[in-house]
Amino acid sequence: MDTLSSDANNISSDYWNLSWAGKDYQLQQTAQEIAGYYYEQHIYISHEIDCVDMSCDIWDILQKSGINL
Repeated sequence: MDTLSSDANNISSDYWNLSWAGKDYQLQQTAQEIAGYYYEQHIYISHEIDCVDMSCDIWDILQKSGINL
């Protein structure tokens, strides 16, 4: 499995939380745990909530956890 890296992707520090530098595995694990927990706790209901809403929820949780990619 590929890991995320600000150096490998030439991501500007404006968009990359430098506190994760050198912690690619932990970053990926944290993101996967957040997504997994969200998936367990939320149910997609057709015509009531869409995947855009769910994506925005996960994006917000990731940012609050210090992951701003």
